[in-house]
Amino acid sequence: MLPFAAECIRRGAIVSEPMGDDARYDLVIDNGNKLCRVQVKTACRVNGSENRYSFGGRRRNNFYGRKGSRVTPYDASEVDYIVTAVKGQWYIYHEPHRLNNNGYINVAKQNPARDNWQALGLPEQIVSQRHEG
Repeated sequence: MLPFAAECIRRGAIVSEPMGDDARYDLVIDNGNKLCRVQVKTACRVNGSENRYSFGGRRRNNFYGRKGSRVTPYDASEVDYIVTAVKGQWYIYHEPHRLNNNGYINVAKQNPARDNWQALGLPEQIVSQRHEG
């Protein structure tokens, strides 16, 4: 989550993290024009494949006081974007409520989500570097 937040800051955004763990999103990205709720997912290589990765495109609801959980899609009112990283590239998915249970990325193929910074209203290139003085 922190590497994505840092990359957004380098591109000129203000990044906020909700307090507590009740929010469906991990970060809020302020691009100067709008606030974007982002869920950051971990991508894992699919067994037996060099170029194929998967990530969870849905949320897990834990049942407190009982064993088990249920996987449900994100609602459009909860999360605006799901992002994940594979081999140093960020994949930014708008409308995560339309994703299947798992999202799949083949790094050898074109993917409109790859480095899709425009979806977040951020520039493709880094615009600012912060220097400690």
